[in-house]
Amino acid sequence: AASSPPSSSGVAAGGEALEGSEAGGEARCFHSLLPLHPERLHAALERHARRAAESRPTVGGIVWLASQPKLQGAVRTDEAGGVAVEPGEPWWACVPRDEWPAGLAEDIAALWHEPHGDRQSELLLWGGAAADREELAL
Repeated sequence: AASSPPSSSGVAAGGEALEGSEAGGEARCFHSLLPLHPERLHAALERHARRAAESRPTVGGIVWLASQPKLQGAVRTDEAGGVAVEPGEPWWACVPRDEWPAGLAEDIAALWHEPHGDRQSELLLWGGAAADREELAL
C-alpha cells in the first residue's frame, strides 16, 4: 500500500511560518523544502512547548531530517503532552519508480521539487499563543 504523500497546503516554501487557525485557537504552519537539523528542530519544539505550556501545545506533521535523508519523520504530540519524532515511510524520491503505485507520479507532481523530489517539512503548531517566526527558526 502506498503511504500518504505530504499535504499540498500551498504554504510558502523555504522555511516560512504562516498564520492560520485550528480548532478555534491560533496555529502556525511551518513549511520548508530544505532538510532540518535534528537538534535545531528539537530546540524549536521545546521553545514552542515552553511558550504554550498553559494551553497544552500540540504539534503534528512530517519533517525531512538531515540525519535521515531517506525517511520521513513523523512529528506528533504524545498522550503525555510531549513531542515525539518517529521514523516514517520512505520518501518517494528514494523508492524506485517501477515500484510506485499507478498514478502516483501525477498525484505528487505538485510536491515534487528537483533535485530532492518529495522531501519537505510541514509542521502545524497550535495551542495558546501560536509560534512566531523566531520560535520556528530552524
